[in-house]
Amino acid sequence: MQRHVAFVTAFGLMLAVAGVATADLIQPGDLLVVDRGNFTLDDVNPTTGVATVIANGFSNPQGVAINAAGMVFVSDIGTSTINEVNPITGVVTTFSGGGVGSGPALDRPFQMAFNSAGTLYVADGQTPNGNSTEVLAIDAAGNRTTLAGNNGSSNNL
Repeated sequence: MQRHVAFVTAFGLMLAVAGVATADLIQPGDLLVVDRGNFTLDDVNPTTGVATVIANGFSNPQGVAINAAGMVFVSDIGTSTINEVNPITGVVTTFSGGGVGSGPALDRPFQMAFNSAGTLYVADGQTPNGNSTEVLAIDAAGNRTTLAGNNGSSNNL
C-alpha cells in the first residue's frame, strides 16, 4: 500500500502530547504529517523515523499548518473542513467549514499556510464545474474570504 502524506516542520515547538494512546513530545525539527491512509495526524522524529499519532478520526486529511501559538491545523476534504488540533491533548475541533465561520463554503481544502498576522490561506478545489480552484483567507474566527479563483480557467489564479 502506498502512503500519501503532507508535512510541515514543527519549528521551535516543545509541546507535550497527552491524552492520546501513543503520546510523545513534538520536538523542534520533527515532521508533522497527515496520513491519508490511516486518517491520522502524526509526529515523525526524523532521526529515528518513529511516528507517533497525535490525533485521529479524520475523513480524508490533506494539508497541515501550524500557527504562531503552536496549534496544528488539518484540512479535510472528506468533511470540507479545516480542523484545529491541540498538540497537547490531541483534541480535534472544527475551525472553519461544516457550519463554523461565515463566507464561501469550503469544498476540497488542500494545502494551507499562515502569514505573520495569523491569517490562514487555503487552496480549495471547488467542484461545481469539476475543475475550479480558489484561494481563501480564513481569519481567527474561521470566517472565509475568497482572494482568488479561476472558475475553471488556469490563467486567472
